[in-house]
Amino acid sequence: MGPWQTKHQRIVYQNPWISVREDAIVFPNGREGIYGVVSMPDTVAVVARRGKNICLVRQYRYTVQKDSWELPSGHIQPGEVPVDAAKRELQEEAGLTASRWENLGFVHPALGILNSRRYIFLAEDVRETATTGQEDSERGMLVCWFSVPEINSLIRENQIFDDYLLTALYKLNMKHS
Repeated sequence: MGPWQTKHQRIVYQNPWISVREDAIVFPNGREGIYGVVSMPDTVAVVARRGKNICLVRQYRYTVQKDSWELPSGHIQPGEVPVDAAKRELQEEAGLTASRWENLGFVHPALGILNSRRYIFLAEDVRETATTGQEDSERGMLVCWFSVPEINSLIRENQIFDDYLLTALYKLNMKHS
């Protein structure tokens, strides 16, 4: 089967964070159809580790109407390199800085509809600082440190359900096992 062909594209929705594009395509078998693509800036997530504990932030997620335990994370700003975005997000969301950084790679979340990357970084030698520049959705975030067994328990109990966090933990385990 050959590659898909794009006949034309049109933006059907756009806001400052995402755009939704509809593509008229030709499948490899020759049939025509449409395909929806969501575009957003690439993002970062930070596994901040102090000893054997990992920093998680709890924030309310409007889309699922509940609080979610997650890694400090966010969008990469135009012109920003991923590691600098990771440093900024860790400081903004958790009030932390780190002197050692390791790139754990990236993932394509929801790759059936979303065309962005999420870069995952390990931050070590972590120290506290003040939070700055928080967005409205970040105000009131709870910052807590959890051991890996505590995190595993919360995953089993379905109290941690963020796919980025699960992927980052897997990548960390694979890199350091």
